[in-house]
Amino acid sequence: PSTLAVDSGGKETAIPFANAGGIKDWQVIDDSTLLLQDVHGRWYVAKLQAPARELAFVESLSFETPPSGSLEKLGAIVVKGKRYPIVSLKATTAPKRR
Repeated sequence: PSTLAVDSGGKETAIPFANAGGIKDWQVIDDSTLLLQDVHGRWYVAKLQAPARELAFVESLSFETPPSGSLEKLGAIVVKGKRYPIVSLKATTAPKRR
């Protein structure tokens, strides 16, 4: 996992069309924090309700959205069939390149 410090200040937001290819990339910060990039290049930090210990070792994720199709607080990520609710989703800056 990355040791990147993430600016998670600001207000809660949503990623539009997450259920239809709206999320382009993701990076693991730790077992309860992900960086998500939308198709427009904007980055978001998602905090999970509980640690997903296997997160650092997976090659794919699923996203659970409400009927609107936007990923938001109270949505979830699904890792190896297990649902992890999102408790915070905020815009952030792009991660620094290694």
